[in-house]
Amino acid sequence: MRSRDHRRALGPRDQGALAGRAGPHRDPQRIGDGLCRSLDSGEPSVEISQPVGKVVDLSRAEEEDVLSTLKLSRRDLLDMPVQNAVTSRVKTLIPIKGVRELNELVPDPAQIEACCGRIGSTGLYPYAIEHQGERRFEARQFPKSSGYPEDAATGIAAAALAFGLLKNGLVERNSARITIMQGRAMGSLSEIRVRLGFADSRPVGCLLGGSVTRAEQHVSQP
Repeated sequence: MRSRDHRRALGPRDQGALAGRAGPHRDPQRIGDGLCRSLDSGEPSVEISQPVGKVVDLSRAEEEDVLSTLKLSRRDLLDMPVQNAVTSRVKTLIPIKGVRELNELVPDPAQIEACCGRIGSTGLYPYAIEHQGERRFEARQFPKSSGYPEDAATGIAAAALAFGLLKNGLVERNSARITIMQGRAMGSLSEIRVRLGFADSRPVGCLLGGSVTRAEQHVSQP
């Protein structure tokens, strides 16, 4: 997972909420603002915590604004609402009918910025179901005003989407991994992993992460 957002390190309560559900791993170690796990496969990964998400349906006028901006109609969407969702920053979730249709979107960045300003969002995050049974989804991030038209990996948007998926009944109420692919249309495909945490069936936050590549240290010789 690549993300430009830095979040707090996992605390003991965050780790405890998902204890025993992370799958096989060895000797977790803190690195920077995350928790590094060495999986039995030998693949290192990092997870960081996000607070519980809030998801709110947009009004009909706001929904029409979003659809107009993306050059879509209601027929292009699943029978689910367009929503603003947030763990750290508000993202707008748009349920597209298929992955192909998702990756054909070519919005105007100026219109994205104006639309986000009107609906109180920091980016449009259209998504589609890749394989619901395997909890695999695909998404694209069109930021409000970041100096580039699209982002290949947006961790806080993926975290917000996970809570939208839960609210809309697209994932079951457990801590199994949710996989969100992003960046395909840019030729820079990323895999983001989210695990929801629960206390007495009540969502309490999530763990957000992905695989990492170890950087070799190069020491210059005098």
